[in-house]
Amino acid sequence: MFSPDSVGVQHTLPPLISNEALSRLLFRIIPEEQLREIFTKNPYAECELSDEFLGFLQPYYALAHLIPPHWTIVDLGAAHSAQAWIYYFTGHQYLSVDSWPDMVPFHTPTSRHFAMTAGEFLTRHGHELNLKETFAICSYCPMWGEGTTEHIRRFFPNLFVYYPHGGPSPSLSRLTRSLSHTRREPA
Repeated sequence: MFSPDSVGVQHTLPPLISNEALSRLLFRIIPEEQLREIFTKNPYAECELSDEFLGFLQPYYALAHLIPPHWTIVDLGAAHSAQAWIYYFTGHQYLSVDSWPDMVPFHTPTSRHFAMTAGEFLTRHGHELNLKETFAICSYCPMWGEGTTEHIRRFFPNLFVYYPHGGPSPSLSRLTRSLSHTRREPA
């Protein structure tokens, strides 16, 4: 049986890691037959994924350090779901939800995939969740025309929504300059 220990990966992941490094790490860990299946059965996988990019994994990685390991993760708009492997190594149950027809997602012994919209998932499976120990994530996920964020916010008490807008991000040098202008000399 495949387990985190069988590949020499600790259950505690390093605290900071770039998206590229995280993708490379997971690419080495994911079983070769699963990688082959993902790249063969998903029509655009070769354009969207590589050993350097398995998705926008950093928000998932950061959350994996914060969410208690016995909680269930519901990932709404999960796409290829390479992040399932992050949650496998941190001990979480992972449920991926995405409406892409015939998508073959990454999967682990602790993950399940639901090929449907967020609204359909909540209607069909929402009652099965212990909401006090469930954490929902919407990271870069599409709006399905069903008021996605509004009904998700009403349903899940524990929710992370991340939609980057592409604006300028503060640089370290800008932050350092700002801090140097506000620095006070010791009295």
